[in-house]
Amino acid sequence: MHIYKNNEADILEEIYLNNTWTKNNIDSIFKFPNSRTMKITFKETSFAKKSQTEASDFSR
Repeated sequence: MHIYKNNEADILEEIYLNNTWTKNNIDSIFKFPNSRTMKITFKETSFAKKSQTEASDFSR
C-alpha cells in the first residue's frame, strides 16, 4: 500500500478523493514511525463511527 509512504497532507488529500463521505471532516492524521499504522482524528464523532463501518465493509 503506497499511501503509507506519503506525508500527512498527501494522505489527507487521498482520503478525501476516495471517501466522499468524510466531507472535509478530518481534524488530523498521525503516522506512527516505522509502522503501517496511522491515527485519523475526525472533527465529529459521527464520522469516526462511520469510518469503522466503512472499514468493516471494505474488509469483506
